[in-house]
Amino acid sequence: MNIRELQPVPHGATSFLVRCAGSVPHMPGAYVLTTMSGAMLYVGLASKLGVRFLQHLEDPSKRANTVDGRAAMFHWLVWEEPAKLERAWLNAHLCAEARLPILNRNNSPVST
Repeated sequence: MNIRELQPVPHGATSFLVRCAGSVPHMPGAYVLTTMSGAMLYVGLASKLGVRFLQHLEDPSKRANTVDGRAAMFHWLVWEEPAKLERAWLNAHLCAEARLPILNRNNSPVST
């Protein structure tokens, strides 16, 4: 599933690089790691998006190549109830692809 198909659409995006961390807000919201072409690899939520961005950069599994591609972009939407938004985005991916995003397979609030 491509990031452009999500509803609501994430309003922010930056390259998944340490030097871009300052552009991610320290507010609650949901986010998506994607390839450069927009293929969704991971959907998550955070109480502080900027902190979560840096945590993922430190996680080798989030930076590794996958069969669906490599994380190159971090998209986000500031949201009061990020858990509901995360679940909606995960369910949308599950309906479109009949599976969760490749990097969400281990710990996800949506059962498969």
